[in-house]
Amino acid sequence: MRSLSFVAALVLALMPLGACACPPVVERYDGPEATLATWQSQLCHDDVAGEYRCLSTDLKRRLGNFSAYWTARDLMLDDQPLLRSALRAIDLVDHIEQRRQDDVSGYAELTLDVYGETTLIGFRRETLLLVELERGPPLVARSDESLAGLYQAVGGRRWIELSGTRLELTPEQLAGARSILLEHRWTIDAIEGLTGATP
Repeated sequence: MRSLSFVAALVLALMPLGACACPPVVERYDGPEATLATWQSQLCHDDVAGEYRCLSTDLKRRLGNFSAYWTARDLMLDDQPLLRSALRAIDLVDHIEQRRQDDVSGYAELTLDVYGETTLIGFRRETLLLVELERGPPLVARSDESLAGLYQAVGGRRWIELSGTRLELTPEQLAGARSILLEHRWTIDAIEGLTGATP
């Protein structure tokens, strides 16, 4: 008797390409499941830069650089052809077998079961400060601390401090800022099977 994984892979491989469609790209990072869906849609559309935006600052540091992620991700997909096929055929969020989340530490894990093969993906909550400018690329600062941990108040003055990260704006940049966004984002911190990113 053939394994379920083999049969599922065969069915996916024989599906006409027109029957497969990538999920639309909707960038959301408000929870591990939202980030997983964003990452899947970017993978399906082969938008490596979009995938890279889903990764935590620490994972990017562990991988080394964008090129290292691109190489590791291609190796992972080559080693897991079932995952490559599943990206177009299923919604990974529907295949979460187990979910653990600790809001105090800001860490979560999702265990996926795709046609009998399990994959563990770790997530980290980061705080993102994003300044969109009229001209030039956006300015970005990230921190592992919660928003409450960044808030400081002394003698009637209040400010937000991202430890270990400094974002400096000239008066001209501040005057030309279209928006300043401060939010929590859940980012991928570990992917089982991705070289350099194992949980």
